[in-house]
Amino acid sequence: MSLPKEKKSTSSDGLETSIALCLSVGDTIVVPKIKITDTEDNKFKLYNGSLTADEFKDYVSDSTAKELSLEGGGINLKDLVTNFGLELQDPLSTLLDITIEDCEFSWHTGLSAGWLNVGTEHLDVQLLSTTKNNNRETVLSVTCKSSVDLAGIMPLVEADELPPMALGASIVYATKDFEKQELVTLIEGCLTDEQKKASAIKERKISAGVSASVNVTLDKQVIPLTIPLGDAKGGSQEAATKAQLPKTTSAKVGRNFGPIAISGLGLSYKDGDIVLALDGALNLANFQMYLMDMQLSLDFAQLMSGGISSLGSSIGFDLSGLFIDMKAGGFELAGGLLRNENEVNGVICDEYLGQVSIKAKTISLTALGAYSKLPSGKTSLFAYLAINYPIGGIPAFFVKGLALGFGYNRGIKLPHINEIHHFPLVKALKDPTNNSTKGVEALENLKQQAKNLSAYLPATEGQYLIAAGVKFSTFELITSVAVLMVEFGEHLGVYLAGNSVMTLPPALGSANCAVVNIDMNYKVAFVPSEGVLTVDAVLTDNSYVLSKDCKLTGGFSFHSWFDGPHEGDFVVSMGGYHPRFNKPDHYPDVPRLGFRWQVCHNLLMKGGMYAALTPVAIMTGGNIEAVYASGSLQAYFKAGMDFLLSWKPFYYDARFYVLVGASVEIDFGWFGSWTVTAELGADLHVWGPDFTGKAVINWWVFGFTVRFGGSSANVPKAIEWSEFKESYIALPEADSDNSFAEISITKGDLGSVESEDKLWHIVDPDEVELNIGGSIPVNTVTLSNEGSSTYTLRGEDFHLAPMGPQDSMPSVSGWTMSIACHSDAGSDFVATKVEKAFPKAVYGDQFVAKIDQKETMLRLLSGSKIVSAPGKPPGFTEAIDADEFKFEDLTENDPYWQWGGGVEGELKETDATIYKDIKNSLNDEIVIARRQDIANFFDVATPIGTEKIRDELEATFIGSPQILIAA
Repeated sequence: MSLPKEKKSTSSDGLETSIALCLSVGDTIVVPKIKITDTEDNKFKLYNGSLTADEFKDYVSDSTAKELSLEGGGINLKDLVTNFGLELQDPLSTLLDITIEDCEFSWHTGLSAGWLNVGTEHLDVQLLSTTKNNNRETVLSVTCKSSVDLAGIMPLVEADELPPMALGASIVYATKDFEKQELVTLIEGCLTDEQKKASAIKERKISAGVSASVNVTLDKQVIPLTIPLGDAKGGSQEAATKAQLPKTTSAKVGRNFGPIAISGLGLSYKDGDIVLALDGALNLANFQMYLMDMQLSLDFAQLMSGGISSLGSSIGFDLSGLFIDMKAGGFELAGGLLRNENEVNGVICDEYLGQVSIKAKTISLTALGAYSKLPSGKTSLFAYLAINYPIGGIPAFFVKGLALGFGYNRGIKLPHINEIHHFPLVKALKDPTNNSTKGVEALENLKQQAKNLSAYLPATEGQYLIAAGVKFSTFELITSVAVLMVEFGEHLGVYLAGNSVMTLPPALGSANCAVVNIDMNYKVAFVPSEGVLTVDAVLTDNSYVLSKDCKLTGGFSFHSWFDGPHEGDFVVSMGGYHPRFNKPDHYPDVPRLGFRWQVCHNLLMKGGMYAALTPVAIMTGGNIEAVYASGSLQAYFKAGMDFLLSWKPFYYDARFYVLVGASVEIDFGWFGSWTVTAELGADLHVWGPDFTGKAVINWWVFGFTVRFGGSSANVPKAIEWSEFKESYIALPEADSDNSFAEISITKGDLGSVESEDKLWHIVDPDEVELNIGGSIPVNTVTLSNEGSSTYTLRGEDFHLAPMGPQDSMPSVSGWTMSIACHSDAGSDFVATKVEKAFPKAVYGDQFVAKIDQKETMLRLLSGSKIVSAPGKPPGFTEAIDADEFKFEDLTENDPYWQWGGGVEGELKETDATIYKDIKNSLNDEIVIARRQDIANFFDVATPIGTEKIRDELEATFIGSPQILIAA
């Protein structure tokens, strides 16, 4: 069977008419009975018709009918749709390999587009195809007529207590991306109004490829979920995966259906199964049960063929998490377990996250836990217990709760400062049982809590952590939660995270009449491996004054870098930075200290302030603004200031502004509208020393400038060398023990000893590593090995910025650090560069540091790292003169020998009793005591035993021993 083609015929008026959807089978042309209608513009024809299997069989020979399996009066649907340029793969290929009895079609001559509709016992198949530039463009929709009843899957609930719940499925195959308007044109042109209502191909955007669509009906709501199965050539999902198509899709529901609440639905495709995921809750009086990511697995081919109409053995079931919440009198119990897929070193591992909360009248307990198996087979574990109970203390520090936890193969990744109050370890103390949420919202909170626990305390092989927390109040006005965490193992990290809330006046019972509510997050992090100490604090969205509509904002940050590429840099900020400051990427974002108050619908007031200290300058400022708008009338007031201060040389720059204005829009009808604006403003710019400035006054149609003070030049005075040296070069006093250089042993330190009032360090000569640096940059470092090699390290030239403008600024190229090494063993040392960051305001080439520059520091040579020169390889021995091994008799004046007098006695002749005499001597108590005295003299604590010699005496001597009997 070939593609549809056209057949020309001549009408009664002699004009040629194009008749489409003629099917060719072999050499036979099939022309079904059709109905011809004119299009609305009378320019084109629309052909509609139907074709039964018997009619089709009449057009072909017996041999062709046998080849096409038409003897039984049927048409193979798979063969029919492949005429339209479709390359079918499973599951479509199997689904459409069926025999049909009839089909319905239409053809639009102007669009060169056709529509085909086939109905079987279980499927509705519709095809829309057009030809553009000799290319076939087709959309195929295959819809299952039957659906699966979902009401029976809900546990503990009878199906008749629930509204209708069903699942229907379909497959869509498009050879290209079809935009919505393309399908609108094709559907409007090829389908009648009745056919449009029944069509499964809707007027929407359809992406190229094969996709599965599942329509979930919940009561009267239909939720469509679509997931790709293959590429535009009909490939399998393996091809879709290689093309990085999405593997899952989801949709939010957020509705209650009788006793159950459904939060969301998800859809995925795996190994031929459609997997429907559902998040829901069951509400029964004082009992709630939450089902998290409950999954139904259905064989997609079987579903499409109508083989699944109700729940049974053909449907798989899985559950990722279960949570229960029970309340009885003054007792509450809530707990659950969630299984989550977590990626560790590129490998997906199952992780189990749990939480249990118990609350009585005066006490509540909250336990958190996490467990997983790492790719290496090791176990990762975390456990945390928080107790909320009024323990006691002074009014300024009244303890209301404690917490303790540990982690094995667990690390710490603190959340952003804005999310600290959602950090699980803080939340367990701050809000152990959140009773304000129920149903769908509670389910989302539980999933988020588990997600946060996995993200902020990730499974990390080789890392261990301990955590301790406290909840306390201060004069019943401020309630604070602080959690201290330490991780160690592969690297060390110390963290403090917490939240404080101040309410004025304090909330009484359930009433909250506060006029001031300050809710602040804070965190501290010290991570030596990252070379940074950070202290951050920020006001949350729950901060307000006078009214909840008057929101307070603001933050504080202190960051100091002591290692890495930003070593030596620092920043302190409250409320952010100067508007013209070009913040470096590694500086924190700090929100303005301010407020935003929507007083009423027409009036908005807002303001903010900031202060910051950086290596470049001190900056501070603020602004306030009020805007009133009513219809076409608007009035506004703005005022602010920005102040900049630098030192060495001392310099300040301040800008003030105030603006009052109003505008009104006047409508002149046909002539349009015109906005009339009137403003009065003033800008003041002052700088110094000497105190200088100018003021600019603007009033609607005119303005003027007033200058005052000293020189108009906006340039500070340079400092002298003596002042620079005193300010930036910390030279030690003449009689001081302090050294100008900073020396540290970073490797090979074996301890230290004191000798002659001096402290001597003992180092491993092969592993020793010294860092020698200073508080100022240098241009050159020289290392001289006594009588041997010399190393010279060269750095960049730099400037002494505070000492003058560019034309007179000193350039430094000759500052040198000299290091002399002496070794009794003749060992040499090797030197390498050590650089660190220095402020551009001191050593840069700008006399007045520009705050709009991105970087505030520059890296310069500051010292050297010194290590031992490579020694001889292991197993290497220097050549030894053979004469060293010749015989040499000892002389009595040899200083290394002490000669004593000879032992007088009689030499016993060797006989059979000689070994017995030796054994008796070894066992003699007097001999044993003397032997131990000798050991004690040499501080040998271990007893000296001779049992082995005594028991194997004959094997101890090479020849026959001799005994000298003392006189």
